[in-house]
Amino acid sequence: MLWMTAPPATKPSSVVTIVVLIVVLFLVLVPIIAAVLYVMSSGLISGGGSNPPTMTLGPSAPAAGGDGDDYDFHVVNVDTPLSISTLKVALTQNGTMVFAPVTLSSGNPVIGMGDFGSLHLSLIDVGGDGRLNSGDVFGLWNTEPGNTYRVLLLWAADASEIAEKVITV
Repeated sequence: MLWMTAPPATKPSSVVTIVVLIVVLFLVLVPIIAAVLYVMSSGLISGGGSNPPTMTLGPSAPAAGGDGDDYDFHVVNVDTPLSISTLKVALTQNGTMVFAPVTLSSGNPVIGMGDFGSLHLSLIDVGGDGRLNSGDVFGLWNTEPGNTYRVLLLWAADASEIAEKVITV
């Protein structure tokens, strides 16, 4: 009886194996790399970044409903919305530091004597998102005639000045 032997197994070509491996890696790695680059470029993982943002503040004007010694000014433009806690704010009166830099927060007052009868600075986070965006409003309240006030917005990471608003009463 003659036994038929199976033909020897053919080995897959190493070229085919390499091509298949490259295609699989390409299909898996390209979307992952694209997603990582997208997240990095959108600033979602920057943690506030190391470079100060650029910001423009609008003109100050007497606050609506105020008694004449209250002033508001709006954030006109921020190159990227910022977490409020990445900024500090300071206030000078006639060139003298009245309130040393403190971390910015939304609410009343941000800096001041703690009561609403004395000089204080507030921030209204219009969007309520905890980020400083275009349209948010600062209020400097209970100013005194004959004084010049300077509100300084500072980058908390290195205390560099981002924007200032000078208000002469």
